[in-house]
Amino acid sequence: MIRSLFESRPVLTTLLAAVLAYIVLQTAWTGWNILRSRSLEPVAVGSRAIGSGGPVLSMFVTGDSAGAGLGATSWQTSFVGRVALSLATGRHVEVRNTSVSGAKMADLSAHSLPENPVDLVLLSAGSNDLFHLTGAEDLERSAVEVLERYGEVARQVAVIGPGMIHGAPADPLVLRLVHWLRRPAYVEALRRAAAEAGATYVDPCGDMDSLTDQQIEDTVSDVDNFHLSDAGHAWWAQRILTELSRHGFADVEG
Repeated sequence: MIRSLFESRPVLTTLLAAVLAYIVLQTAWTGWNILRSRSLEPVAVGSRAIGSGGPVLSMFVTGDSAGAGLGATSWQTSFVGRVALSLATGRHVEVRNTSVSGAKMADLSAHSLPENPVDLVLLSAGSNDLFHLTGAEDLERSAVEVLERYGEVARQVAVIGPGMIHGAPADPLVLRLVHWLRRPAYVEALRRAAAEAGATYVDPCGDMDSLTDQQIEDTVSDVDNFHLSDAGHAWWAQRILTELSRHGFADVEG
């Protein structure tokens, strides 16, 4: 009976039409959110000095749209600003950020190095690799190269990523399961790369199971339903500070 049902031309036509309609709607939804994302500003990019008196701590940031501060409403609410402000307690912190939206890990090999040695480098990467399904082994190789490159000019290097893109409403539904299934491999690839290069790895979505569904939903920007919101940047900052503290960097408190 089931076989005869699917052999029916009207049924097959209806199913194909439904699949086609779904693809069209998903494409339109994704395209709409891409257009909306253009209104987001890279609020964390550039140079800034905060705090006064005390020792000077130099911080260099590069990476993708999360590092650039997309989705945050201000420099202070981006994860870069939040980390810098935390480190500025009793210190003078100088920050330079060259992050570029869309950057993959391999792209960071071409990003500029700090002109002078720095205390801390934050590398935000991995989300675009996951989104575009870069091979986990390729990601690991690129990460080792990038981390060693920046490790030559920094006292401490931390790599952050990938984000939980499968939890963003704008992530195409047909890819969410793939992104969810593959994310652990990317996490482990970056963890291994960090260990090999003597860097700190930060899983920005670690311990998210402690959040409610609403809190997780609140970490995504309601502008484009993809990038981090202020709450998302705050979560990333907390994770970064926790890992830096665990590794004894600058006696920060996570």
